[in-house]
Amino acid sequence: MLPTERLAYSAITERARLVLPDHARMAVWVIVNVEEWDSKETMPRTVLTPPAGGAPMPDIPNWAWHEYGNRVGFWRMLEVLDRFEIKAALAINGKAIATYAPIAAAAHQRSWEFIGHGFGQKNMQKVADERDDIRKTKDAIRKFTQRDPRGWLGPGLTETWETPDILVEEGFESSITRRRNIATARSTSSIRSIRTRKIRRASWRSWSIPTSWARRTG
Repeated sequence: MLPTERLAYSAITERARLVLPDHARMAVWVIVNVEEWDSKETMPRTVLTPPAGGAPMPDIPNWAWHEYGNRVGFWRMLEVLDRFEIKAALAINGKAIATYAPIAAAAHQRSWEFIGHGFGQKNMQKVADERDDIRKTKDAIRKFTQRDPRGWLGPGLTETWETPDILVEEGFESSITRRRNIATARSTSSIRSIRTRKIRRASWRSWSIPTSWARRTG
């Protein structure tokens, strides 16, 4: 089903005003993506442009920055989130839960919500069986957290025309890829409430990179 068949056009000037709890003016949702890339395939994202426009294998430079994120970057972000008492959500590949077990454990210990992010970091239009990939991701998260995931973020923001329907049928409530409640796949218009927390303006003024980072090596 095409997006235009799911959602009628709606001008923002004609919609009911969205009021946040406690009259807040802004809602901030922190989502951390943890992915497992297959070094034997083309890298899902190339920060460093491959030479001559090709797709070399192995692509060590782009593999390295991805791996750095899981080995070092995540833990530095975690230090900042802990300092400001910010609870994030973890969008994670199903198989990354085992591969990067310390990351999954750290998120679970902090009661972060786990969001499905594909079983591996692969375009959902290119996986062999989309429904199976979604089910394996859901099963991996349930096995680790003892809870079914409610949200989904397509790897690289990818999906097929059928993705919203499959997600609903498999028990998911929202797709961050579409940034809205996927109940629209069932032709409903419910909106899930958003929990927000206030961050003092002083916190933003004092935001800084910990000096201890400069002494660390990855």
